[in-house]
Amino acid sequence: MKPLRWGILGIFLFGYLLTFARFDEFTFEYLFYTLLSIVSCAILLLKMQRFDMSRAAVWLVLVVFLAVYYVKFYILAIDPEAFELVLPPSTWNAISSIDASIHGFFLATLSFCAFCITAFLCLSVVDYRSQGHKAASLSSRKETYALASKILLVLLLPVIGVSGYLASEYDIGQLGAAVDDPLPFHLGGALFYFRLIFIPGLLLLLVVCADRAGNIKMARIGVFLLLAYGVLDIVLRSSRSGLLVQLLSLVFLVMVGGFKPRRFDKRVIFSVLVVSALLTPLITEYRWLRLSGISSGDGFMPAFRGLLELDFNLWETLLKGMEFVFFRITGIEIVIAMLGLGTEPLGAQAVDVLSSFRGVAGYLTVDIFGYPADLPHTNAPGFVGWFYLVGGNAGIILGSVILGLFVTILWDTIGRMRLYSGPIFRTFVLLVLFFAITDGVLDSMLLQIFAIIVSIGCLELFMRCLGRFRA
Repeated sequence: MKPLRWGILGIFLFGYLLTFARFDEFTFEYLFYTLLSIVSCAILLLKMQRFDMSRAAVWLVLVVFLAVYYVKFYILAIDPEAFELVLPPSTWNAISSIDASIHGFFLATLSFCAFCITAFLCLSVVDYRSQGHKAASLSSRKETYALASKILLVLLLPVIGVSGYLASEYDIGQLGAAVDDPLPFHLGGALFYFRLIFIPGLLLLLVVCADRAGNIKMARIGVFLLLAYGVLDIVLRSSRSGLLVQLLSLVFLVMVGGFKPRRFDKRVIFSVLVVSALLTPLITEYRWLRLSGISSGDGFMPAFRGLLELDFNLWETLLKGMEFVFFRITGIEIVIAMLGLGTEPLGAQAVDVLSSFRGVAGYLTVDIFGYPADLPHTNAPGFVGWFYLVGGNAGIILGSVILGLFVTILWDTIGRMRLYSGPIFRTFVLLVLFFAITDGVLDSMLLQIFAIIVSIGCLELFMRCLGRFRA
């Protein structure tokens, strides 16, 4: 890991060499921003000699930020038309603007440098706190984990079945549809977060308990149920990312030490990743059928038949699916599109936008990109775009500093908590970080974070009660 990590700096060097000719009007600025990015990244890498749980959040933010802001910027500079399928037509000319591109690169560099310097300084504090300190853990007998895994397996099947039926019956959480709660007392919203957060938390806890009990078969059943739940999410919500999110949560669970996959498990995870990429055109067609009024059960077969009628090439479809997933993740293209349309920070208007029903994403979609206000669709601003709209350059610096504090000091504090559900908690935190960097709809993530806290509290209470019962 020690020598390999320095290869990350090659992203900036190769990207600059491939694109510097496009910015001949801003030769000095582009070179300066690139060197600033290299130096900041190198400073952070000095503290990243190893990959362990204490650095997991920093590594995640670093890799994702490099991919969606720097790599995407270089692709955009070379071929702006590659982004036309994921951006509204009103922005197609804007993303080709040289002025907007260099301004967007400056904002990304500003955020990246603030994050790297903050993370470097805070990791020094974390390392000092860790001297002579053992990682906090709760020891428990294997019998407790074995019993917990059996109880969870019995509970999960009816819970998934009943909640899935209710979600299907009332079209709760269907993507692309109008936002409406068909149940009284906001029960539709409660059911949505129950299925979005609590059930995946139960599935992850099943995997963790079975793994710690040494029951690899039960752990694999948990993995299978988690992936099957992602497929069910595709069917019920028309979500193209339903399976990918569960795959991502499984990868994060491995990163934080909650599950140790064997060779077979790794092959299964990779195979499911390939299949999910291949299914992208099918899911897209299925979503349009659902929005046209066809029910979930009736919509999948027409979509499947439509897929078979295509000139199907396995390798080409796989590459297109992976390409679609990469370009669909929000990054610097949104920032450049906003700047190309002449967007300025909200200033005093930020309070009104943040308190509105559709929030910053709605403002971006309607007021900037020009979509109709009654259209049930929003564009995500991304991390840098959100803070630019809310607070300008100062907002970007402040947000990046807070991010650096979160992935170091607060992440280390979470790791020191004596929680049975610690791996699930850390997995959810990594998921929140991932979507905060990519989607950046920070004003609409508060309910999701609250649901995570409540879910972790319930999981922890279950495990502690079970531990006392076994004692």
